[in-house]
Amino acid sequence: LTSKHHEGYCMWNSTNIATTWNWNVMDTGPRRDLLGDLSKEVKKAVSPYTNRTLKFGIYHSLLEWFNPLYHHDMKNNWTTQTMVDLKVLPELYDLVKRYQPDLLWSDGAWEADSTYWKATEFLSWYGYNSSVAETAVWNDRWGTDATCAHGSYLTCNDRYQPDSFQERKWEDA
Repeated sequence: LTSKHHEGYCMWNSTNIATTWNWNVMDTGPRRDLLGDLSKEVKKAVSPYTNRTLKFGIYHSLLEWFNPLYHHDMKNNWTTQTMVDLKVLPELYDLVKRYQPDLLWSDGAWEADSTYWKATEFLSWYGYNSSVAETAVWNDRWGTDATCAHGSYLTCNDRYQPDSFQERKWEDA
């Protein structure tokens, strides 16, 4: 499920994060935690083929096209991290602590590098210290310098079709 796309609307009860500005499912829309509902049901479901419970994954956009915090950082040529500190990291930590996703599919990091997004800081916690560290998987869209280089698997660009054998796992997104 998409937890948040580039317009910034949060599909979970993100009301404890002040910078969601009432742009979430609890304040505008269905008034129920859609991500929470789906997370519970997926984790209860059992595959008829493997007889194992399903894993839960989340797509999450780092950027928000219309967010003034994002535009502030952009105008400062990514030398400030106001959006990351006040919005992106609080959301990511909240999502992992609340829903324990085994997979994080990040997107929207095509304008700034992974240092701006504090990707190493967050992914170190997610992959080593979070409640799902043993099963945590993430893609490579965590900054301009990470795309098609770093991640549990590669997504590179949309509709990625390598023309030779790849040593690493990859996805055609």
